[in-house]
Amino acid sequence: RFGVLGEEVTPELAARLETGFTGLLVRRVLPGGLAERAGIEPGHILVEVNGEAVRTEGDLRAALASVESGETVALWVARRLGSGEWARSFVFVETPE
Repeated sequence: RFGVLGEEVTPELAARLETGFTGLLVRRVLPGGLAERAGIEPGHILVEVNGEAVRTEGDLRAALASVESGETVALWVARRLGSGEWARSFVFVETPE
């Protein structure tokens, strides 16, 4: 279980967030999931999972469907810095056995 609730970053939402990134805006991180282990926080934008673009929770489920226990998941995450600028980072988290 990845463990996030989010919403698609539409052009309107991207303008409000002042970001050029598209993806899945994390609204809530559920305890005990991969997202929590990876350090994902509300306000982060999931851009890609294992090289697949993610815009909806359905996209996220599809990108994770083929991941086996013990495999590493690669996440491309956009985070807002203290300056208000957005930065992207790559996060790798191993799935439980």
